[in-house]
Amino acid sequence: LSVFISCNSNEDIKDDEQSTKTEKIEAKHYEIVKISIPTVVKDEEYSITLNDQTINGASPFDGELYFIVPNDAKIGLGKLKIPKLSYEANINISNISLSNTPDAIITDYINLLYNADILSTNTPGSQDIKHNIDNFKEIFNKSNTEEKLQIASLYQANQSLFNSIAAIKVPEPKGIVMDDVEEAALIRISAVSAHVLAVTTSAIMYKVPNHLPKIKFPLAITAGIAYGTSIILNDQFIT
Repeated sequence: LSVFISCNSNEDIKDDEQSTKTEKIEAKHYEIVKISIPTVVKDEEYSITLNDQTINGASPFDGELYFIVPNDAKIGLGKLKIPKLSYEANINISNISLSNTPDAIITDYINLLYNADILSTNTPGSQDIKHNIDNFKEIFNKSNTEEKLQIASLYQANQSLFNSIAAIKVPEPKGIVMDDVEEAALIRISAVSAHVLAVTTSAIMYKVPNHLPKIKFPLAITAGIAYGTSIILNDQFIT
């Protein structure tokens, strides 16, 4: 998932001991950060120290650790540590500045989702996706001012991630033979990418800071749409 910040751990092994190389991460409040470390184990619990804060990392796959930069994380240069992995990095945190009002930002996002190609399939799965979007719209509209700000901030800090699911193209409907092997391969890649996005955003959702419960919903809607998209794409194949 190239939409995430990838901080690859450069490790030199000397005398069977891990040498220390300090990375530098640039991140904003609410940003989802990906750190690539070979020793990360899928579904393992990882505690991350961000300056004087402790946050939980999500590890949906081996070698990948994700976390959300809290909205109250200290601005400026600081330290990030993962004791379990003997990992340390410098992290420069900046504030997120919204490009519009929260209502305008999320309305544009919801409209983008409603216009996603996957909804044009008119399958039971696509109807479920539309229902999920409807629910998200209702939840946002019923949120208070601060909650709307949090949801819009998470979206804008990770806009490429959230928009990526709406950009996936669907295959030809069943009954039409696809002669283009390359096209079929690309569709399969899209299905796998959608599944990976679903797993990743779902894992991150369960690690959302306790004081920001409403930002779970953009992650939940993305996971739901991505999972539904992967099923629809796989179901469309002509075998």
